[in-house]
Amino acid sequence: MLEKLKIMKPYVTILIFLGLLQLFIIPALSEKKNYDPCCSYPCQHFGICTRIGFSDGYTCDCYRTGYYGDNCEIETWKHWYSEIIRPSPYTVQAILTNGKWFWQIVNNIKVLHSFFMTKILQLKAMSPVWPEAHNTAADYTTFDGYANKTYWALTIPPVPKNCPTPAGVAGPRELPDAETLVKTVFTRTEFKPCPRGTSVIVPFYGQHFTHQGFKSRMPDRSMTWGSHMVDGSHIYGETLEKQHALRTMSGGKMKMQIYNGEEYPPNVKDCPGIYMQYPAFVKEENKFALGHPLYGMLPSLVYYTTLWLREHNRACDIMAELHPDWDDERLFQTTKLIVLGEIMKITIETYVQHVSGMHFQLTYEPHLLHDLPMRWSSSRIHVEFNTLYHWHNLIPDYFLIGDRNYSLPEIYYNMNPLLDHGMNVFTTSLSNQIAGRGAGGRNMPESLHRIAIETVKMNRKVRLQPFNRYRQYFRLPPYKTFEDLTGETKFAKVLSDIYGGDIDAVEFYIGIMVEKRYKSKMWGITLNEAISSYSLRSVFSSTIGSPEYWKESTFGGKVGFDLVKTTNMQNLVCRNIQGCPKIQFQIPEDVNEDKDPGMIYNDCEQLKAETINQKTEL
Repeated sequence: MLEKLKIMKPYVTILIFLGLLQLFIIPALSEKKNYDPCCSYPCQHFGICTRIGFSDGYTCDCYRTGYYGDNCEIETWKHWYSEIIRPSPYTVQAILTNGKWFWQIVNNIKVLHSFFMTKILQLKAMSPVWPEAHNTAADYTTFDGYANKTYWALTIPPVPKNCPTPAGVAGPRELPDAETLVKTVFTRTEFKPCPRGTSVIVPFYGQHFTHQGFKSRMPDRSMTWGSHMVDGSHIYGETLEKQHALRTMSGGKMKMQIYNGEEYPPNVKDCPGIYMQYPAFVKEENKFALGHPLYGMLPSLVYYTTLWLREHNRACDIMAELHPDWDDERLFQTTKLIVLGEIMKITIETYVQHVSGMHFQLTYEPHLLHDLPMRWSSSRIHVEFNTLYHWHNLIPDYFLIGDRNYSLPEIYYNMNPLLDHGMNVFTTSLSNQIAGRGAGGRNMPESLHRIAIETVKMNRKVRLQPFNRYRQYFRLPPYKTFEDLTGETKFAKVLSDIYGGDIDAVEFYIGIMVEKRYKSKMWGITLNEAISSYSLRSVFSSTIGSPEYWKESTFGGKVGFDLVKTTNMQNLVCRNIQGCPKIQFQIPEDVNEDKDPGMIYNDCEQLKAETINQKTEL
């Protein structure tokens, strides 16, 4: 027996070795072979990393990064000097959100104001790269991906395929499914009001404005069917066929109908060729024909579309009186340019102004860029821009319209809050109701979770790089801890558990939404820096603002041009809604920034209570 054991011993050793080889060594070697070295982002300062064959080697393309070397780690003297004189985002925000008296003086001195406005546009509107080399078509640069506008652009390349983790090399190998993540991070347990006193009419304005460009293909949200431009397609339709179906083809005007003595968009049955996505329960008389098939979903979208349709027909009458020799087509086309100019002016001077929280007054003056190397008509919507605009935390659980409360689910495809109360009451009601707190997470109505879930899934499909990488791209230092990110401890622990304790694994969408609020802002500084670049570029790169368009003749002469240049949110409402209701993006009496420590309200109280208990025990 012993003899047999001695003979078998070498074979047993060999079998054990082979087993260990199969269990540990071969998988390790295999993983190393398939491991893309670019997963760890070895090319610093956003140099482009390319793997060499199936090896562990890679190359870094450092062109125009301001750095050189094997890993783009050595800074050029020119870049060093430019960074020395260029203020950091924190410095810029501190300057623009403090010293109110100083900015009041600047706002009233034209020469000074134009100087600062030009500098802001140079820093923001001209900063996003163009043409975008990265998009959702492929992991590498292709011409088809750029030429084919059904692909979204990407600000930075996606996470390489075959990486150890979804973030590259950071964090856990598997993240929780999107539904669990959204429920954990976004669920509202108690409504938290916006510390800046933002009114509900603000997120609805943002929704109506952005969705003329943010048009995801279904079911593949990584594709788009939009033009990537501020084109007024929610008013006029994105095709010539839709435009003709929505026009009267007389006097340049758009079709309208009378309801309760007020003008509203036409009915679907009166616009052959217009397709709207209405559920079966919607009454035929409430099926409005609009330029966007989904704009009949909410009364707020119909409200803003109605406002612009009324303005179009009003401006048409002005143009027709000034130019009795013009035919229908010229009246329509010129008036459309006027309305587009008004949209951009109001968006910058009222909407973006409120979101920015600056004391400096933003103005839509594209002529300030005419002598600068602005790339006109260069707007291309980025996945990141689309992602960060999911501002559902701002939406309350109910809406008080007139004397009645409507829950959030009650307003879906329900025009009664608008039609029964009228445009005047609707305006006043939404202007006086406070929106939710944007920053910090855990303030999203449960009925809107589905949209957040789809956003998470889409981001993972296109493999967006982690949140901290985008912080670096926008010249912000990466966060070191979850406490730094959230500004508190309890929620930070929740996020840490989700991402395996690795702050560099936090996904872009999650980081943007849960980041602590920056004083005087609705959101954290990362979202603010990103959106200021994307939005200002989107508006200021429009063809309408180019040197060949931004002149009197484009808008039918001095009267039309002055109409664009003098329009604001309040006079737009007064011109088109009976009774001239007051519209406000900020409710002064609801501003409570001094009481808001930049943390999540419930956690503040809980942490305070826990601290008191600890002191008592000691």
